[in-house]
Amino acid sequence: MFSVWLGENHPDLAGRFVPYTHLFPDGRQANDVRAYPNSMLGMFRDYVINIWMREQAPKYFARVDPPAVPFVEQVVAALPAKEAYPAIAAAED
Repeated sequence: MFSVWLGENHPDLAGRFVPYTHLFPDGRQANDVRAYPNSMLGMFRDYVINIWMREQAPKYFARVDPPAVPFVEQVVAALPAKEAYPAIAAAED
């Protein structure tokens, strides 16, 4: 999701991650997880608010938690306009 968006919109930054294995407290693990630099936090927030919440959240919650959909729709409707919530450009490390 974020990595695809990053590759399409900021291909020069798409490879700036460190792969790692995430360990959950219950012993499960997720392999090949990507850790991006803190300097890209603004871009990630832009993606979550302006792309994922608006385009993916209603579909995701309809699948995993249908009773949450009305709340998610209210949250999405209350989001500021994309132009009012611009991304913070990634800093060069």
